[in-house]
Amino acid sequence: MDRPAHCLQYRRLQWGRRAQPAAPPARYKIDEKYTQKSPDGAITIEQYLNKDTDDWKWQFWVRRQGTFTLLDPEPAGYPADFIFTNDLKWIVRVQKIGSGTSTLHLYRLKPQGYLRASKKPLGDLAWDYLKTRPDWRKIVKAPEYHSSAYLLEGLEENYRGLGVDWPREPLSSDHPVGGCRRQGS
Repeated sequence: MDRPAHCLQYRRLQWGRRAQPAAPPARYKIDEKYTQKSPDGAITIEQYLNKDTDDWKWQFWVRRQGTFTLLDPEPAGYPADFIFTNDLKWIVRVQKIGSGTSTLHLYRLKPQGYLRASKKPLGDLAWDYLKTRPDWRKIVKAPEYHSSAYLLEGLEENYRGLGVDWPREPLSSDHPVGGCRRQGS
């Protein structure tokens, strides 16, 4: 029997999706000192720790508008810091991944809640991009230990440290940032 293509597409989506857990597993316990709230208090990220394994594992759970959802199915080895955009549509997770090493993960608000914005961490994407630039060849590179990615000023400030109020204020050619875009163009 032939099925319409949209039915097969729907079935593939159903099979590929795992059910969202309703709560952290019993062995995970909340660590209150790492709980973070958005600036307006509308979103709370709770961090749960499992000490029952050789390598401690962390899960990050989001409370938002009466829902409680797992932020990322992949557990982390350390607690994390979180940065919220002013409109709360994006969350950046600043994640330690080893001794002197960290990366960034980006999440976007969708109807299902916050989801990863990319398959790879934002920090890895930034390093991959940097390594494609001609200047990368000019940098003296010791073994790449302790590589980390950080936000320069942070999304919570929307680059106000550079003297602009983006996206409301266009750059002018005489702006200290360097006239990246002329007004009116």
